[in-house]
Amino acid sequence: MTWDLGRNTSTEGRRAGAGLTRAQRVAGWSMRAGLWMLAVVIVVVPVGAALYLLNRDRLPDQVLSPQPPPVDPAAAAAWRDMGAGLPAEAPPVVLSYHDIHPGSTDRYVVSPGLFERQLMALRAAGYRTLTSRQYANYLQGDRPGPRSVYLTFDDGTAGLYRYADPVLRRQAAHGASYLISGRVGRHQPYYLTWLEVRTMASSGRWDFQAHTHDLHRRGPTGPERVPASMLTGRAWTADGSRPETDAEHRARVATDIAAQLRDFRKQALPKPLLFAYPFSDAGSARDRATVRVTASLLARTYAGTFTNVSALPAPTSRRSTAGGRIQRIEVFRDTTPEDLVRQVRSWTAVSPAGLNPLGDRQRWFDPWKERRVSVADLTDGTPAPKRTYAEAAYAPYASADWCGYRLTASVTGLSPRGNNANVTVRWGGVAPVVIRVAYGSVQVVDHTGVVVAARPAGARRHRLRVDVGATSTEVQVDGVSVGNVPDGAGARSCGGVVVALRRDPDASPPRFTSLTLKSRV
Repeated sequence: MTWDLGRNTSTEGRRAGAGLTRAQRVAGWSMRAGLWMLAVVIVVVPVGAALYLLNRDRLPDQVLSPQPPPVDPAAAAAWRDMGAGLPAEAPPVVLSYHDIHPGSTDRYVVSPGLFERQLMALRAAGYRTLTSRQYANYLQGDRPGPRSVYLTFDDGTAGLYRYADPVLRRQAAHGASYLISGRVGRHQPYYLTWLEVRTMASSGRWDFQAHTHDLHRRGPTGPERVPASMLTGRAWTADGSRPETDAEHRARVATDIAAQLRDFRKQALPKPLLFAYPFSDAGSARDRATVRVTASLLARTYAGTFTNVSALPAPTSRRSTAGGRIQRIEVFRDTTPEDLVRQVRSWTAVSPAGLNPLGDRQRWFDPWKERRVSVADLTDGTPAPKRTYAEAAYAPYASADWCGYRLTASVTGLSPRGNNANVTVRWGGVAPVVIRVAYGSVQVVDHTGVVVAARPAGARRHRLRVDVGATSTEVQVDGVSVGNVPDGAGARSCGGVVVALRRDPDASPPRFTSLTLKSRV
């Protein structure tokens, strides 16, 4: 008899197979499937790991966008004209980007082509780019250099290596990437790798600055669990039983700063000089203690800190440096080259010497929003329906360091029935002074309230002179001194001019007929 050990052909065997339960058959299929999956894992995972180890030290290809088309001569002339009349030297203007990448609909992602045209427009308008070291030198006391912009890029996204770096190379420009150092090399392909960071640093086109190690995130903060930045907010303890104490918050922030500095040392990168607040969140007025603690720790480590949001203008200036935070212009995917140059121009510091604000209609802004307003509301004397108040700030960003100047103004149309004109000097600083001029009265107001009250002869027209100095503000009305307001805040109290008109509903509005400025040493 020949035995067939490979097959069961007997009737008993077939009957035994037919007699298997459904559960037994399913179990058999499951076992075979499991064995196949195990085989795949055994083969694929080592291959994947090998490929990762093989490629982790390889750089991705950079993508050089096509050479931009020739700039229209009219556009190039417009860019140059925007830079005309500006000082040759001025404090740098800081720009805030996030990522550079083609085809994105995210408003924070700028296309490489648009980015390149923005750089071309800035250069045509007379602006160069700075390194972080050059920028920090200004904060530490160096005089302003040639007119410039400082390009910052938050988060350390991979698009900086692939798309932004080729543009910087072609335009001979410099950028600064603000790294969340705990995320470098993670969440690929969104963030840069350390190899990309080192390669960019070695090119001379980039330097790297601080954006926290691992506190670029939001979470519940404070007793009310308000969602806010984990850097400046008071986090809850790990067991969720209470908000952290001042000491615990200080220790947590100090630990994160130390971790970021350690990351830079491990990669042989220079110590970061500057810091950008995550989400531009410098803290809440609800918890001033954590705001002070965070600001103090950062000030010990960095030459300056940045935010994109500020209640009052805080461009690069001695005033902002003394105040501890500097504001940046945020650039979006729909920011045209013309819009960017126009905004950079409005942030470029100018001297008050010889200015005629009423004839310079492009520099008037809403004091509380960064939008232009018409100065005609202050000069033409035509009442808008139901409008009883109008105000405008002159060059609010360009005047941050005005610490010595004389303002002269004439107001007409004043009426005993109820209207007045206001002039604010040192606006944007910590100690603004308001002069209220009415038909037969003058008030000088500072942060404490009315400090001077006078009653000149009633008249429909008054002439005003205000001398802003290093230590005081002197006010004259119609050639007569009405008061002197002392000031001891130094650079923090420097600032520009806001003018306003008020009228009762049944009164006609007054108007400014002249307003001039000149430097006063």
